[in-house]
Amino acid sequence: MPKTLAMGLIAVAMFAGSAEARIGGVANPHKYLQRCAEGMVKATCACRAEKSHHYQVCGPGQWCHAFQGVCRQ
Repeated sequence: MPKTLAMGLIAVAMFAGSAEARIGGVANPHKYLQRCAEGMVKATCACRAEKSHHYQVCGPGQWCHAFQGVCRQ
Protein backbone atom coordinates (compact mmCIF):
# COMPACT_ATOMS: atom_id res chain seq x y z
CA MET A 1 0.00 0.00 0.00
CA PRO A 2 2.73 2.59 0.80
CA LYS A 3 4.46 1.87 -2.54
CA THR A 4 1.20 2.37 -4.41
CA LEU A 5 0.56 5.64 -2.64
CA ALA A 6 4.10 6.86 -3.33
CA MET A 7 3.85 5.95 -7.03
CA GLY A 8 0.50 7.74 -7.24
CA LEU A 9 1.96 10.91 -5.72
CA ILE A 10 4.92 10.80 -8.10
CA ALA A 11 2.58 10.40 -11.08
CA VAL A 12 0.46 13.37 -9.98
CA ALA A 13 3.56 15.52 -9.42
CA MET A 14 4.89 14.67 -12.89
CA PHE A 15 1.55 15.50 -14.53
CA ALA A 16 1.29 18.81 -12.67
CA GLY A 17 4.84 19.72 -13.68
CA SER A 18 4.18 19.08 -17.35
CA ALA A 19 0.96 21.12 -17.23
CA GLU A 20 2.84 24.02 -15.68
CA ALA A 21 5.47 23.83 -18.43
CA ARG A 22 2.79 24.03 -21.12
CA ILE A 23 1.24 27.08 -19.49
CA GLY A 24 4.66 28.72 -19.27
CA GLY A 25 5.10 28.66 -23.04
CA VAL A 26 7.42 25.67 -23.50
CA ALA A 27 4.90 24.03 -25.83
CA ASN A 28 4.21 27.30 -27.68
CA PRO A 29 7.11 27.98 -30.07
CA HIS A 30 5.33 30.99 -31.62
CA LYS A 31 5.22 32.92 -28.37
CA TYR A 32 8.35 34.90 -29.16
CA LEU A 33 7.70 35.68 -32.84
CA GLN A 34 7.81 39.31 -33.82
CA ARG A 35 4.42 40.99 -33.83
CA CYS A 36 2.99 41.85 -37.27
CA ALA A 37 1.87 45.35 -38.13
CA GLU A 38 -1.60 45.83 -39.59
CA GLY A 39 -1.52 45.18 -43.33
CA MET A 40 0.64 43.21 -45.78
CA VAL A 41 3.27 40.96 -44.16
CA LYS A 42 6.80 40.70 -45.63
CA ALA A 43 8.28 38.15 -43.18
CA THR A 44 6.86 35.44 -40.90
CA CYS A 45 5.39 37.02 -37.78
CA ALA A 46 2.53 36.66 -35.27
CA CYS A 47 -0.62 38.63 -36.02
CA ARG A 48 -1.92 39.27 -32.51
CA ALA A 49 -5.37 40.58 -31.64
CA GLU A 50 -5.42 43.97 -29.94
CA LYS A 51 -7.40 43.02 -26.83
CA SER A 52 -7.63 39.23 -26.67
CA HIS A 53 -4.76 36.72 -26.65
CA HIS A 54 -5.82 35.27 -30.00
CA TYR A 55 -3.15 35.21 -32.69
CA GLN A 56 -2.22 33.50 -35.91
CA VAL A 57 1.17 33.07 -37.59
CA CYS A 58 1.28 34.97 -40.90
CA GLY A 59 3.59 34.12 -43.76
CA PRO A 60 5.00 36.50 -46.37
CA GLY A 61 2.33 37.82 -48.74
CA GLN A 62 -0.55 37.48 -46.27
CA TRP A 63 -2.58 40.32 -44.78
CA CYS A 64 -2.65 40.73 -40.98
CA HIS A 65 -5.90 41.92 -39.43
CA ALA A 66 -4.69 43.01 -36.00
CA PHE A 67 -8.15 43.71 -34.58
CA GLN A 68 -9.13 40.02 -34.94
CA GLY A 69 -5.66 38.48 -34.87
CA VAL A 70 -6.07 36.59 -38.16
CA CYS A 71 -4.16 36.34 -41.45
CA ARG A 72 -5.77 36.20 -44.88
CA GLN A 73 -4.58 36.04 -48.47
